[in-house]
Amino acid sequence: AVTADKLANSVNTDIATGVTASTTAGDALPKAGGTMTGALTPSSINWSAARVRRNAVQAITNSTWTLVVFQETSYDTLSEFTATGRFVATAAGKYHVQAKIEIANASWTQGKSLYVHIYKNGVSYCSGYQQEQVATNLEQKMGLVTDTIELVATDYLEIYCLQNQGTTLNLTSGGNTSDFSVSRIS
Repeated sequence: AVTADKLANSVNTDIATGVTASTTAGDALPKAGGTMTGALTPSSINWSAARVRRNAVQAITNSTWTLVVFQETSYDTLSEFTATGRFVATAAGKYHVQAKIEIANASWTQGKSLYVHIYKNGVSYCSGYQQEQVATNLEQKMGLVTDTIELVATDYLEIYCLQNQGTTLNLTSGGNTSDFSVSRIS
């Protein structure tokens, strides 16, 4: 059994339960007062950090919840985004999630809104929206949503949006106008 005394006064191999034959004492836990060596990098700790964005126009039908398709990967350390921009967790933990979408130039009517939702496993989990306070000439409208979400392996996240302007509007494309990022924080 591993005891506090053993932890404080033993060499690495005395307490390295489950260490494989190819692991050396220096690769396991250091002796009390010792130091660990080697670089600690995102790939060495197997941590999620990913961001995708839109690279083409997408039509958003009036008053219809629409899956936002993200086609271009900025980075994805664990290959957790699918080709359409669905994030599928590979490990349990808490994840910081952020999405923003931008509607191309449109004339907005007072009281009309743009909604952005994060869906977890096919169900709306949290939302953000922007409502027009006054009638406007042509302008772009941006919606943002962010949250910390607890996931287990195979849980998935998607971004949906809805606009109620009265006609089909387009999401902008290119640059950093519409994107979706996920980072595991614990």
